[in-house]
Amino acid sequence: MSSYCRNLKRNNNSGDVIITPSNKYKWFFPFRVTLLNNMSFKIMNDRDEQKYEEFFNINKDTDVNIFLNDLLDEMEIEEDLYNYFIKNNLTNYFLFPFYLKYLGFSCLSFELCNDKFYGGLYNYLYTNKTGKDVKLIINQKNMFNSRGLKYDQRKDYHPDYLLFNIWDEKDNLIDDITEFAVEYNEFNGKEYADDFNKQLGENYPPDSIHYNKYNYKLKSFLLTNNNYEELKKPQHTITITNCENDDWYGFTNSFINPNPINKAFIKSLFKAQKEEFIPCTKLIPLNSSNLKKTIILPNNKCELKNKEKDDKKNNDNYTFSTRKSKRVLIYIKADKYISPAEEKAKKEAEEKEKKEAEEAAKGNKGKKPEKQETPEQKAKREQDENLCTTIIDYLGKIKTNQNKDKLIEELAAKKIEILGDLDKLKAEQGKYDEERKKLELIKKEIEETQKKNKDELDKMIKELIAQDKPLEKKENPKKDKKD
Repeated sequence: MSSYCRNLKRNNNSGDVIITPSNKYKWFFPFRVTLLNNMSFKIMNDRDEQKYEEFFNINKDTDVNIFLNDLLDEMEIEEDLYNYFIKNNLTNYFLFPFYLKYLGFSCLSFELCNDKFYGGLYNYLYTNKTGKDVKLIINQKNMFNSRGLKYDQRKDYHPDYLLFNIWDEKDNLIDDITEFAVEYNEFNGKEYADDFNKQLGENYPPDSIHYNKYNYKLKSFLLTNNNYEELKKPQHTITITNCENDDWYGFTNSFINPNPINKAFIKSLFKAQKEEFIPCTKLIPLNSSNLKKTIILPNNKCELKNKEKDDKKNNDNYTFSTRKSKRVLIYIKADKYISPAEEKAKKEAEEKEKKEAEEAAKGNKGKKPEKQETPEQKAKREQDENLCTTIIDYLGKIKTNQNKDKLIEELAAKKIEILGDLDKLKAEQGKYDEERKKLELIKKEIEETQKKNKDELDKMIKELIAQDKPLEKKENPKKDKKD
């Protein structure tokens, strides 16, 4: 899949437009960018002969419309719930799993809040209206009834994607929901939740984790800015994806004003002018070291950079982190997982095999090569072997003769069993013969009927040919009357 990454890099550097976001569906395009990596492309390519070149040019609203129709109709998500997700900037956490499933991928989604895991909450959410107040509630009955099976959390299940929705401590939404949720460790064993906590750690997420005997590689992030309270602006999402090796890319999902207007100056002279905003359409090359620092999206710019210690505080900049605040970690299935114990056993077996081979080689060292067998020697050896075989067969017969009575009893019992089976087969054969006779009679009747019909048809055709008269044309009575 390295060619995919080379093409992505070439297209991104060529000056061509890679991404053209829509302001109406601004939330959707980060979803598409998370798939711009070699592992996602491999899954697509392996499962469908259709080419996925469209993923180099993400600029169609039609994809959003088709997805939304599928989401609201076939997936049966209520419109009020969809609107709630959009209004409250929850699309990354509760719509992204639906998008993966819409594309034909399998995924598991986990909510991590206060060091506890919850599985697949988005399957059980609904809205509750009290006047103008709308609350997001989890359907506790469905959650308990399904026990997670709706979201397939079997131990032998290894989906294409694992999603970890990590919630900010300041966010009350997930706390309200999880009061009624079933913890993941109650679904499928506490060892999984403990293991995930251990693997994810408290700081920077690991490059790889294991789940159900498979390794999963960290390939993408959906990051929400962690200074939304200070900015007093709607929360903003950026996407980061890893195509291959150290080829990381960021997407700002921003609309900027290329010619900002000094509003105070303009107002003093003219009427206020309408500002024009254009989307950022490029992927921004990043390095893995960038991901361990605070990432800044400068106001009105299509760039991402790391925050420096001497940076002056600027409330206009959005700040993001892969290590804190609200974010989605996206892992993709890779190769089979080998535990440390299995790795140790495999290594020991290989070393043992190698040692035995070395000892065998040493044992043979210094030995004279065996002389080649002459034809006379070969004939003598084969004669001796045949004699041994004859003696062994004879001894076997003697042993069998000693157990003669026991064998006779076993054979008599077997004979009775076989005779019973024969009687059953004869009865079945009788039924079959009767059915066959009935079918032969039906077949004979059909053939006689067909012959009779054919004879009558031939007779009618001959009579028509004998007459050999054209059909007389009827006169039009209305025409005669008129004349």
